[in-house]
Amino acid sequence: MNLRDKMKKLLYIYNPMSGQKTIGNHLSEIVEYFSKNSYFPTVYATQKANDAREKVKEFAKDYQEILVSGGDGTLDEVVSGLLKSQEKSIIGYIPTGSTNDFSRSLKIPTDIKKATKLAVKGETMDIDVGQFNSKFFTYVAAFGSIAQVSYETDQSMKNIFGRFAYILEGVKTVSNLKAYKAKISVDDEVFEGEFIHFMATNSVSVGGFNNFYNKNIGLDDGVFEAVLIKNQKAL
Repeated sequence: MNLRDKMKKLLYIYNPMSGQKTIGNHLSEIVEYFSKNSYFPTVYATQKANDAREKVKEFAKDYQEILVSGGDGTLDEVVSGLLKSQEKSIIGYIPTGSTNDFSRSLKIPTDIKKATKLAVKGETMDIDVGQFNSKFFTYVAAFGSIAQVSYETDQSMKNIFGRFAYILEGVKTVSNLKAYKAKISVDDEVFEGEFIHFMATNSVSVGGFNNFYNKNIGLDDGVFEAVLIKNQKAL
């Protein structure tokens, strides 16, 4: 039996571009901490969008635990990849993104040293995962002009301004909001009309800002919170 067989196998995936790219300064201490706690880490830096999802989907079967460093999007990719693999690996999270919304819901500190320790010593918990067509999500699924802001905000702007980068990008869309006709059914209720924004979320904050319903959030209650904004012209 070799050294790797005697230790817990860990796949560590990190996004080198997330947040202010600070994760690069902490890699050695993270790997060292896990090694001291009987883990044998395999480290991989994501190279492009959806890379984390594809790597986890392919290799989750070889690892007991998966550690991810990045923002909400990177975490979403890892969870989605694990579900598609149908494996039961445990996921640990070190938040290093621009807003780290979901880490607030999970009560994971943004301090890298504290989050690393929690990933080793903390207790596991189950969380709800939503499905939007063929994609899974833990944090938020949305459509509309406001939702598009998150995709159009440049990574370099997020690195500099953090959550305020989304506000700066959002200002550009105010004069050009597009409405979408939609029919949304929830249990016995139906909401129909023209909407400029729809969001289903399982987080106490979105875009770095606390939601008005944050006291009612349950990560494992089988319920997602929804926000719909109607087009004013349609009112």
